Formats: sequence, C-alpha cells, structure tokens
Amino acid sequence: METIPASEWERYNRGALDMIIHKVGKIDVLVEATRKLEEQHSRLELSITKMADAVTKLTVIEERQTQDRKEMAEMRSMLAEMARKHDSSTERVMTAVGRVEDRVDELEKAEPMNAQARRWMFGALGLLATIFIYALANMLGLRS
Repeated sequence: METIPASEWERYNRGALDMIIHKVGKIDVLVEATRKLEEQHSRLELSITKMADAVTKLTVIEERQTQDRKEMAEMRSMLAEMARKHDSSTERVMTAVGRVEDRVDELEKAEPMNAQARRWMFGALGLLATIFIYALANMLGLRS
C-alpha cells in the first residue's frame, strides 16, 4: 500500500472537517426546527384544551337554554289557561252583576208600594194592639 502524502492528507482532513461542520450546522437547524415544533405542539395542545372547555361550556349553556325554553313554553301555556279562566270568570261576574242590577231596579220600582204596605201593616198592628188592650181592659174590669 502506498502512503498518502501529508499535504493530501491535510486536504482530505480539511474536507472532512468542512463536511462535518456542514452536517453539524444542518443538525443544529433540525434541532431548532424540532424545538419550535415542540413549542407549537404545546401551544396547540393548550389551545385544544381551551377549545374543549369552551365547547363544554357551550353545551351546558345550550342545555340550560333548552330547559329555559321548555319552562317558558309551560308558562305561556299556564298564562293562556289563566287568561281563559279569567275571561270566563269575568263573564260570570258581569252576568251576576247584571242580574243584581235588574233586581235592584225591580226593588226600586216596588219601594213606593212596599212603603204603602208597611204603613197599612203598622196601622193594622196598631189597631189590633188597641183592640187587644181594650179587650184586656174589659176583661180585667178596668173599664166601667
């Protein structure tokens, strides 16, 4: 085997060193890119966690809204029923008030006749009392 001259050997070593330095530079670039990817991956995981929390909160809100809508529909139904009953009650009250007004009108018309009948009744009672006292006085001999 033939020996390699020193100048050739030096040139070969320099080339190998340049190639190693070049490869190390590429490795440094790859390491930096990997570090950035890991950072982005961490941020992405954090973002996904936050989005999952937000979706959970939205789901809870939607469930509450659904329940609120059901309760509001029930309340609307109850209000409609109450309004219907109120209308029915109002009609009955107005009918009763109308009948009372009619009765009061009849009584007001009959009042003069009732006053006359009362006068006659009290007159008749006075006459009966007088007759009774007169008869009692005769029976007891108070009258001569």
